[in-house]
Formats: sequence, structure tokens, C-alpha cells
Amino acid sequence: MATVFVSHSSEDGVISSEIAAALRGRGHTVWLDQTDLPAGDSLASSIEAGIVASDVFLLLHSANAIRKGWVSLEWQAALERTVAETDYRFVVAVLDDTPLPLLLRGRKWIDLRGNSAAVGAEGFTQVLDAVGPIPAPAPSARTGKATVWVFDDEERWTEGFTQRHGDTFTITTFNDASALLTAVLTGDELPDILLLDLYAPRGRSPEGELREAESCVREMIAAEVVLRGDVDRAWHPAGVDIVEAVREFYPASRLPIAMHTQQGLALLREDLLEQLESLDVGWLIKNRFSPETDRLVLDRLAMRSGRPLPAGRPRVLIIDDNPAFIEAFTARHSEHYLIRALSSEAEVMPTLRELEMSGEFPDLFVVDMYYPRTTPTAAADIAYANGQLRDFAVLEERAQTLVAQCYEPLGLSVLRKIRRHVRFPELPIIMYSQSGLLTIGDHGFQEIERLDAGWLLKDRYDARTEEVLVCGELMRARLAARRRDRDGVASRG
Repeated sequence: MATVFVSHSSEDGVISSEIAAALRGRGHTVWLDQTDLPAGDSLASSIEAGIVASDVFLLLHSANAIRKGWVSLEWQAALERTVAETDYRFVVAVLDDTPLPLLLRGRKWIDLRGNSAAVGAEGFTQVLDAVGPIPAPAPSARTGKATVWVFDDEERWTEGFTQRHGDTFTITTFNDASALLTAVLTGDELPDILLLDLYAPRGRSPEGELREAESCVREMIAAEVVLRGDVDRAWHPAGVDIVEAVREFYPASRLPIAMHTQQGLALLREDLLEQLESLDVGWLIKNRFSPETDRLVLDRLAMRSGRPLPAGRPRVLIIDDNPAFIEAFTARHSEHYLIRALSSEAEVMPTLRELEMSGEFPDLFVVDMYYPRTTPTAAADIAYANGQLRDFAVLEERAQTLVAQCYEPLGLSVLRKIRRHVRFPELPIIMYSQSGLLTIGDHGFQEIERLDAGWLLKDRYDARTEEVLVCGELMRARLAARRRDRDGVASRG
């Protein structure tokens, strides 16, 4: 996946929005301003940050664009970057017969005049192809494909992972922890990314207890499928629309975003998960962990996005339709954050513009995922879904107890040993588990966060979604490495 800065005039908003939607559909992150940007230092900084964070600059050239001073500043800044970074892509698409500026006349351009600007037309497809393929993991200098090492005690699962993803990645599997540690800590080359299974059976666990734990986890996964339908009937994922609107103006380097839901990743449809991954959204599980864990997740999200938090209390903007949760969140975190709360999605963009103009722009944005539907049966659907969520919590608690009795977090031990020598972003690591995040508990989840590991749910997604999540972690590591090299910070001990 690539991060794409789309430079255009607001009068050309229809074609720019269509291109942005198509790029996001391919898994890319898009920076797209939908209004004319007035003069102002904060907005200039935002544009600069968007260009710096991008991998591709896409100029939509037209008579409208020529008249916009901001567009000219954008492409000149991007053109300057191509001089210093030969791998930075600068793509020009022409919307009408307006001559290109002198500095751009020697560049090849894509014809989007007339019908060629229509979705599916040759010119439209050329623009998408010029940005990059689906997905676009960080390539290895050795093979041209990203190298992925996978550790799992189940040989059946590693074989299945290789079959699903062997065309996309160069995969090496390990079923023995000692062999993996030797390869990482003493080998000549590191992989581009490492995937670690969290749990392994305890050596002394009776076979009957293992089967009971496995059965309970399978029951929980099956119940999640049913619960997902109950949740979708009662609430709609308006948080995705909110984030998409915000990301058109503010890239992750400008505004880190955390989505919070009661059930976390488990209840999300795959298309929503892919969309949010492309928008560079972090995750906060609502009402599940301690305040310390919540703050660790939020602060780490800001760090990974490259946005430095202020020395004092960072500013947090949160949107949630539940006043009780807003009150509880404020009580939990007001000592550490300056919190401003919104209850309506219509308030989001005006508030962000207001805060930007006042110099009080938030350091973090926390977005509730689900909002009540307004159908005639909404009240009954919500009441039923809440009852199902309470019943599901009992099943989760039972699964957590059984997993703790029968399995040990071997992957966490491996992660600890690796992180003593190799930090993020030199080696991005993803933890995965069939039982999900909750069984590890608050302390374990804190440790995994502190050790800079991402998350993937095992056997929950199709192959494409798995690849999108892996490529997203690769992209974040690549951007972090670029910032590290720029700032002269070492990552390997």
C-alpha cells in the first residue's frame, strides 16, 4: 500500500473523489483536501506534513488548478522532493487542454480529458496503476517480495498460511521457538516482518482440558458471527464515515486516530477492517482494559504516526453518542489529557477547523465506531443486541479462564527476547491468536503494546484481509524507518 497525496482544485472535486475512492479500494491511504485552503501557517504545515508522509504525489492538472495558489505550492514542494528522493513518485494527470507549467512539460502525463476521466476508462485505470498495485508491501532487496517469517507450533496452520500468501510474500515458517530466535538474533539478515503465534499448549495440560478450551474458543468464534448480525441491525458503523471525512484533510502524521469499540476487531466486517486499515486507524477496546492501558495505546499510536506529543497534557478530541461513556472517559483520563467531547458527527469537521485556527488542534482523535440506527425497530434491536452482548461476555470470560489454564503465552516470551536486540521499525512484529486480544488480560496486553507489536486475529479473516493488515504494518514500519533515518536515531541494540 502507498500513501498518496492528491493535489487538485475543489472545482474538480468529482473526479478527484472518484480517484481517491478507487485508490482506497486498492488499499492505499489518500490525502485529499476537498475545499480551497486559505492562507495560514497551520494549513501550510498540514500540507507539508501530508507531502512528507506520502509515497506518491498525484497532480490533477486543469485550468481550475492553475488558478489555485495552493496547488502550485503543493506540486513545487513535491517536485523538490523528487530531486532528493529518486524513489518518490510524481504522477501528473491532465483534466483539460490547459498547458502544463514549464517545469512539468518534460514529464509524461496521463490523459484524463473527456471520457477518459470516467471510472473504468483507460486513463482512469492508468492513474491507479501508476500509483501502485494491490497490495504493495515493502519490497525486499533480496527477492522483490516482502519476506515474512511465521512462528506457530501448529505445522498445519503454517502450511495453510504459506498456501494463502506464497504468491505475495516470500515466507519462511518456524515451528520451534529456539530455531526462530537463533535465526533472528544470530542470522545475517532479518525478515521484513515477523508473525508470532501468541499461545502454545502447556506441557502438563491434560488432553481433555485442551479439547475443552479449543471447543470453547470455537464456540466463541461461532457466537461472534451471530453477534455481528445483531450489532449491525442495532447500530451502524458511522465511525468509518467520520474517519474517512477527516482523513481527506488530515493524514495520520497530522492527526492520529483511534477507533474504539466494545468488542474490538472481532465484530468488524472484513470490508470495514480493510477500509480502516487503509485510513491508518488504531484501535482502543472500549471498557475492557485499565486506564493505564488505554493511555499506553493512545500514546503509542501517536508515536507510531510520527506525531510528537507535547510535554504537558496532550489534547484529545473524542466523539461518542453516549454521555455516560464520555463522562467515564473524562474521569479516567482528564489528569493526563485535555479532553474535548463531541456527540454528533456533524460537529467533527467544523470543530477541527475551529481548533486549527485557534492553535488548539488535537494531538489525538478518538472515534466511536457504532451509532444507533433510526429504523422503526431500532429500540427493540438495541435492547436485544445489548442482551446478546451481556451473554457473550460470560462466554468470553469462560474462554479466557480455559485458555489461561491450558496455554502459555510462548509468543510473548519470544517477543521479549527479540525486542532486547531488535526494535521497531527495523523489525515489525505482529502477534496473532485465535482467541483474540481479551484472553491475554490487561497486564499481558500492556506488555505487548510496550514491545511494539501489532495484532492479527487467527483464522478470522480471508486471505486478502490478512494481507492488507500485514502490508499496513509493513508500511508503518517503512515510514517510521524513514523518519528515524532522517532524525539520525538508531533502533538496534
